Amino acid sequence: MGAAASDPPEPPHKPPKRTQKTRWWLLVPVLAYAGATAVSVVLLQFFVDRFWGATVLAFMPRWAPALPAPLLLVVAAYVRDPRAVGITAACLVAQLFWIGGLRVSVGHGAPKDRSLRVMTQNADRVPFSSGWVAKVVKAEDLDLLVVQECPLANGVATPSPLEGYAFETDINTCVLSRYPISKTDLRPRKDVWAHGGSGAISLYEIDAPFGTFGVMNVHFATARNGLDGFRQFGIRGGINTTKENMELRQWESGLARDWSARTTAPLLVMGDFNMPVESQIYRASWGDLGNAFDACGNGFGYSKETVVRGIEYGTRIDHVLFDSRWACHAARLGPEMGSDHRGMFAELSLK
Repeated sequence: MGAAASDPPEPPHKPPKRTQKTRWWLLVPVLAYAGATAVSVVLLQFFVDRFWGATVLAFMPRWAPALPAPLLLVVAAYVRDPRAVGITAACLVAQLFWIGGLRVSVGHGAPKDRSLRVMTQNADRVPFSSGWVAKVVKAEDLDLLVVQECPLANGVATPSPLEGYAFETDINTCVLSRYPISKTDLRPRKDVWAHGGSGAISLYEIDAPFGTFGVMNVHFATARNGLDGFRQFGIRGGINTTKENMELRQWESGLARDWSARTTAPLLVMGDFNMPVESQIYRASWGDLGNAFDACGNGFGYSKETVVRGIEYGTRIDHVLFDSRWACHAARLGPEMGSDHRGMFAELSLK
């Protein structure tokens, strides 16, 4: 007999497909976190200083909403749930950029013959005798330093704390300039004081080798005066004080913007605005100007350091603004000098 035909080879064994189970115990908190993130983004981007709840959120720790993300990411990765990983990662990106205010930019060096190195610093009344002015000016090679909460003796002008720099004062603010200050235009403060505001609005013209420019030093009323109402008067009282404070700050900011029009020279506006860039007051009064840290800074730029019940966090409320005749080349926080604010440094040039 002939050889028996061999049996056909068996097909290779295929493992059964794994069914992707919906892990509701994970998906529910992930979706809740995504919803909370979306609400926070909308409130911060469109309602700060328009709705009291958004204003409260703007002055809380910006890192707080991101706290659940690492735990959710670890759990989602461990159970291999790509949907949960993707949603949580997208939320974390939103937390960093649209809530935390992270900025990423590539700086370009300014032309040496037209470069201007400036900084605004809330000094928190740290005395000149500590030598901080000379250290800061030398560390950053500054051409211009504008100061709020300037350590003057009862508002009386004192000699320049730095030899060779022009020095002008206006009650609790001051300006030091490497170049001559050719014009001083100080707005009276009594009308703002009568309503409980700050009113620090000081306009100068400075004659630099590359041309005359204007700089306004501002220090606006703080939102803290409204937010403190929650601690003092409860929820209803806090809502009322926050609303009144928003109206005051909107009026004060508008006065400053009107005052800035008193110079036709290329304009810088620098100081402690006491509001973040998300503020609708900021956007209404100053949104057409460039913000140095937004344009050419890196990181979060939190210039005001706050400690509440042992919890430390920062807010970016100190700004260097410029009109369309300037180009921005670098921006960063200045060195520590003993204040609860870090200075905001910028390098600019006229176009």
